[in-house]
Amino acid sequence: MRGIIATVIAMSAAGSAYATPFATQALDYSPGIGAEPGYTGDSTVVLGSPERYTGELTPFPGDVTMFSSPFGTDEVLSVGAGGWITVGFDAPIVNDPLHPYGVDLIVFGNTFFNLDFGDPNFPITGISPEPGIVEVSADGFDWRPLSCAADGLFPTQGYLDSGEFGFPAGSVPTDFLKPIDPTLTIGDLVGLTYSQALALYDGSGGGTPCDIAESGLASAAFARVRVPEGATWSTEVDAFVRVPEPATLALLAPAMLLLRRGRSRRA
Repeated sequence: MRGIIATVIAMSAAGSAYATPFATQALDYSPGIGAEPGYTGDSTVVLGSPERYTGELTPFPGDVTMFSSPFGTDEVLSVGAGGWITVGFDAPIVNDPLHPYGVDLIVFGNTFFNLDFGDPNFPITGISPEPGIVEVSADGFDWRPLSCAADGLFPTQGYLDSGEFGFPAGSVPTDFLKPIDPTLTIGDLVGLTYSQALALYDGSGGGTPCDIAESGLASAAFARVRVPEGATWSTEVDAFVRVPEPATLALLAPAMLLLRRGRSRRA
């Protein structure tokens, strides 16, 4: 493990503006107690981009929306009480106040909004969070907890123009590198319809926004989600995204467009 960590640190230090913003190494995984059966077999499912389309292995595929979360066993990883998933990146997570809202890291899972199905407009009534502890580290040994908890606000939204339950299919991808305003609360969303909530997302693909400034670190090579001992829930994790430096976004744009096209409809 120490050798792997040293290698990842060296790679992060040499990371260029073209490094992928998504986690690239699944370094350590313990499912803990009470992880969801069928969702513990492959820790590498948390690498790469968050899911835009789900259920390809089932009779019910569809776009991922804030009302219809990713559910495939090849899409999310379950972490139970006392468990964790640790990932590394090609370039470090940087604490930068110039990031949108100061957010440096976004963690994606599979929560979704609760709805009033008795109302034809399906207004949001709440959310059922699965609050894993998000931590970051510069060296893989000294872990610093953050106040953001994943998975919770904000559920993933794959496309700007999908139907609320994933059909009809959308064609305009959201931005997984754009965080949502972390000062928003569930109270700001309760009562909103799908289209109103989409407007509040403002083009973002959702995810839990985290500012690593509170860790005291200038940068972090590693992130993990850990579920406390004795927890009565499991946390499902889809992806980790480091928010790129503002100056690199223009360089990343062509590659991100190709990635979106490639993952938009996985057969």
